[in-house]
Amino acid sequence: MKEFREFQDEVAEWGDRNFPKSTPYQPLLGLAEEVGELSHAHLKGEQGLRHTPLEIHRMKKDAVGDILIFLAHYCHKNNFDLQDCKDMVWEQVKQRDWIKNQKNGIVPPVEEFKPFGDTIADEMILDEVSGI
Repeated sequence: MKEFREFQDEVAEWGDRNFPKSTPYQPLLGLAEEVGELSHAHLKGEQGLRHTPLEIHRMKKDAVGDILIFLAHYCHKNNFDLQDCKDMVWEQVKQRDWIKNQKNGIVPPVEEFKPFGDTIADEMILDEVSGI
């Protein structure tokens, strides 16, 4: 399996050769078009129109591949390292838990357990509970 960096380098060479005058934003337009094609494949698959399930599956895979190529080309044209982008954001995203916190997915770290009596407030609660 190729790493993102090797893939991006290959796409960069191919893109520079085939589209030497492309602007930094043009791959983004291609990426948006491919997301539209992926959405179209999902819609037609859900509706059961125009294509067989196998054709829909192939259309989705083709769109995903094209999205990756346009994304790698976009990163190249904008001096981003696709691997670094993925690594940086994934470190943050993988810590989110949308089941535990549906508001923003961020779960605060679990504080170390402190038994009653560690603070004045805890002592007051303990006194109330024990009837003192």
